Amino acid sequence: MKVYLDRNILGDLKSSSRSHTRLLPLQDAVKQKRIDVLFSTTILEETLPALNHSAAMLREEIEVIRSLVHTDRMIKTPAELLEETIQSYALNRSLPDMFIPTPPFLRKLFDEGIVSEQVKEYLRGHIALTEKFSPELTEAFERARKAVQEQDVGKPKYFREFYDGFCPAILEQQRRNYGVYDACMERGTNGLMETKTIKLYLLYYAAWVYAKLFGEQGVSGKVDPSERGDWFHAVQAAASDVFVTHDGRLARWLNLRPVNDFEILTLLQLIERVS
Repeated sequence: MKVYLDRNILGDLKSSSRSHTRLLPLQDAVKQKRIDVLFSTTILEETLPALNHSAAMLREEIEVIRSLVHTDRMIKTPAELLEETIQSYALNRSLPDMFIPTPPFLRKLFDEGIVSEQVKEYLRGHIALTEKFSPELTEAFERARKAVQEQDVGKPKYFREFYDGFCPAILEQQRRNYGVYDACMERGTNGLMETKTIKLYLLYYAAWVYAKLFGEQGVSGKVDPSERGDWFHAVQAAASDVFVTHDGRLARWLNLRPVNDFEILTLLQLIERVS
């Protein structure tokens, strides 16, 4: 069983007074190969800022990750997963491997605790991307708003009505971006919308836009930098069978429509299942 842990789960395992009793059953399940805990670029980006406090704190964070995940591979970036899924579907090809080898400088961080200059540079790059995120996502939101207006979706009574009207327009743009619009049209898009990667991407995107357009308690109309990580986790979770999170809103959004071979659990639910 492939398991993807949200960053909040890893933080809980490190900081909770009950972390030892929670870690042990997971570590045992990993050793017995009953679960395969996955690692992603997004988890890395959300962990590295601990270096701003101290190298020792970063090593503590990494130690928890290292005790659970296979550090020789990482889930590809969301952009890579989306592009490869759409192109593979359009050209009727098998989906490529969703993982890449972990770069050597990160292997040294995991295996030897070495905080190299490359690690620090990676962190600086993450900070720069985060600073750009809000305006870029605001632009994406405006494109989504325009798509809603062009599709004349109006204010739907139920989310499913919005989803059915919104998602084809978003996928149309993606197909054009990746140069496979005509090929996708020949195959039809229903199958593409049911692939795990695309469905999780669309669920988060549609729920996010729906909440901001029509209002949802606790959801700001402004773009929050933390939403970048949520969106990325949603896409990268497609590499797993089980996504584990304490984020109730994220879990609810990704459960708005059924996704084949995928479920969402809390940490305690996962521990109960593997114990």
